[in-house]
Amino acid sequence: MNFKKARIKLKEMARGEFHTISYEIIEYSHGDLRQECRLYIHGYSHCAAATWKRAFEDMQEKISPTSLKKIESIKEIKEIKEIKEIKEISGVTNNAA
Repeated sequence: MNFKKARIKLKEMARGEFHTISYEIIEYSHGDLRQECRLYIHGYSHCAAATWKRAFEDMQEKISPTSLKKIESIKEIKEIKEIKEIKEISGVTNNAA
């Protein structure tokens, strides 16, 4: 995956949240090189790996833990919490009968 494709993928994954992407090449004095692919999405911290594939796998794990796989964004989580709070305050329950 090249930087341009990684940038597009991260933008889709972030779903409107603030995000950054960077690629760094580190050259040691003895001549060895190391590359680092970094991703950040607000609310999920950052991931850094030697390849874009691994960085995206790590970010996906942070975004979609098992208990939240069906919730698509942080905004939806906030909306669900707000609705629950409103229902609790107003005394509304799921038992309409």
